Amino acid sequence: MTECERYQELISRMADEELTKSERAALSAHMEHCSQCNAMYAVFSNLSEIIGQDTEPLPEGLHENIMADIRRSAIKQRNVKERRRFVIPKPFRNVVAAAACAAVVIFAAKGMLPEKMNDTSAMSESEAAAAAAPAATAAVTPQPTPASAVRPGHGLQGI
Repeated sequence: MTECERYQELISRMADEELTKSERAALSAHMEHCSQCNAMYAVFSNLSEIIGQDTEPLPEGLHENIMADIRRSAIKQRNVKERRRFVIPKPFRNVVAAAACAAVVIFAAKGMLPEKMNDTSAMSESEAAAAAAPAATAAVTPQPTPASAVRPGHGLQGI
C-alpha cells in the first residue's frame, strides 16, 4: 500500500468520523503538500454535504407498519407449520413405503395359501381317503332339464 493509499483510507474514515486525533493530525500534515489527497478530500466533503442535506424525515408510523408486517408474516408462517402436523422425514419415507409394500405382498400371499383343513400332506393315507370319500359322493351329477323349461324352437330356456 502506497503512502497516498493509506491516507485516502484515512480520508474515507474521516468522512465517517472514525479518526483519532493523531490520525487526523497526520492526515492534515500530508494534505499540505499532496494535491491528489486534497482533491479526494474535497470529493468526500462534497458528498457528505449532499447526503446530509437531502435527507427527508421518515413518514409517521413507518416503523410501526413495518413491525406489524413482520408480525403478520411470522403468524402466517406459524399457521403453515401447524397445518403440517405429521410429516414423515424424507430419509424414512422410502423405508415406510417399502415396509407397506412388503406387508401387502405377505398378506396377499398368505391369502392364496391352501388352508390347513384341505392340506392332506399331514394326514395319514386312511384319513386322506376318508376325507376324500364324502367329496366324491357329493359330486354333482347332471339332472335332466324339465320339459316345461324347453320351448319349441328356442332351445333351453333355463340355462
